[in-house]
Amino acid sequence: MSDLPEVDVSPDSKDNPIPATAVAGEADLLVSGSMGDLLALGNVEGIPIVTAREAIGRLQGRMAG
Repeated sequence: MSDLPEVDVSPDSKDNPIPATAVAGEADLLVSGSMGDLLALGNVEGIPIVTAREAIGRLQGRMAG
């Protein structure tokens, strides 16, 4: 049995547990190294899906501000 919410957003259904985990954990960001399906979504339930480079930039911005 899974405690993850039902999230059906990715064209590849095998990827859906990844954004479901981000939603369940109320993540600030979902970082993906794959240039495929997840990044193409842009966000899931308001959680931005970004590259590692973008995530580092956002974190550096928070530290500087």
